[in-house]
Amino acid sequence: MIYIIIDKRRQTLVLKKLADTLLAHKEYALCLRMIQQRWLKTETRDEAIWLLPLAFSFIPPNPELGIAFANAFTWVEDFLGR
Repeated sequence: MIYIIIDKRRQTLVLKKLADTLLAHKEYALCLRMIQQRWLKTETRDEAIWLLPLAFSFIPPNPELGIAFANAFTWVEDFLGR
C-alpha cells in the first residue's frame, strides 16, 4: 500500500510513522521486518540514507547494530566503487 505514494521521501515519512506505532505497541519483529523489506527495495544510495532513521530506535538497546549499519554502508559504497 505504501507504494501508492510515488515520492520516496514521503514514503519514508509514512513508514517512520508506522514504525513508531509498531514500536509503541512492542511489535519489534514486525517493525524490523518492514524496515528490512523496504531497504531491499531501495534503488539509490539516497533512498537507503533516507531510510536509515527508521532503524535508529533499534540501536540504543543493541549498539552493535549501529556498527553493522556503518559497515554495511561502507561495503555497499566499496561494491559500487564510490
